[in-house]
Formats: sequence, C-alpha cells, structure tokens
Amino acid sequence: MIDEAKSLAEGSGVLNKINFYVADVREETELNSQYDLIFTERMLINLGDWELQEKAMHYLSKYLKPTGRIVFCEASKQGLSEINKMREALELEKISQPWHNHYLDDDKMKGIGSNLSLVKVDQFSSTYYFLSRVINAYFAKKDGTSPDYNSPINQLALKLPSFGECSQGKIWVMEKIKS
Repeated sequence: MIDEAKSLAEGSGVLNKINFYVADVREETELNSQYDLIFTERMLINLGDWELQEKAMHYLSKYLKPTGRIVFCEASKQGLSEINKMREALELEKISQPWHNHYLDDDKMKGIGSNLSLVKVDQFSSTYYFLSRVINAYFAKKDGTSPDYNSPINQLALKLPSFGECSQGKIWVMEKIKS
C-alpha cells in the first residue's frame, strides 16, 4: 500500500511533501516529525478491544502539529446495527462483524479524550450498504439466489450520494486540541 501511495503522490507531484511510515501502533515508535494530517484505514478495527484502539488514537495524536487532524476510516458498530435493523424488517439474516474485527463505537468516538476533538463524521458508505446489503440481498432472497455484489444495483449505489445511517464504513475526523 505504501508503494502504491508513493507512486500516486509522485504522479501528483507531491511526493516531497508527504511522509509514509510502517510501524506497529501498539508500540511506541519514535517518529522524527509532527504532522498536519494522519490517515488510517481499517487499522483500528483490527486491534482487539476499545482500550487498545483508544491507546492507538492517543499515540498517533502525539505526532500531530497543534490543530493537526487525524482521519480514521473504520467500521462502525452502530452502522452495522442500522443495516441489521433494515435486514430484520425484511426478514433477512443478521450480518455479524468478522471475528477478527472490533468495530468502533460511535458514542465512544464522540468522547475520545482530552487531546482530540471530534470535528465530523462522514457516513460515506451508507447508500452503498443500504442498497447492497439490504435491497440487493432482499431481491436475491426473493429470487432464491445469493446476492451478487457486482450487480447493477450495487454499481448504481456507488454513483449515488450518501444518505441515512446504514454506514458500516465511516470516517471520523479528529482535531488535536491545543494544549
């Protein structure tokens, strides 16, 4: 992923403005700078529990400049719950989070702690999950088939703007609180 990101940055002419690191967020690693922006994608959900997730978020915040931001692109417990409410209404089987994931709790993310403040939550995937995991699944069940996640309805879902609360994937934008 780092090689691909570097290639994209080079193609965009910004490689000299971006740093990439691979480290274990569960361990203190000394990075030599502070940053305006830190981005994670599906990293926190692979930590075993909320305590480890919170520790990792605070650890990363140490490397932010004053008023720097961290963007967490992760999976949400509440988003999955909303999808399952819709599925239940249509008598579809509940979707469980994978055994190896620990989805983030939106309520805990709102009160993350003293050095980070929640700026916004983007439910960017809600339309896609509603149409693919509820509507597409409903019609597949009705037809006696399995949902085809390359179906036209899923392709349409990718083109529509986000709406609703069925966002299993969410983006939490946090800002470092000035000390």
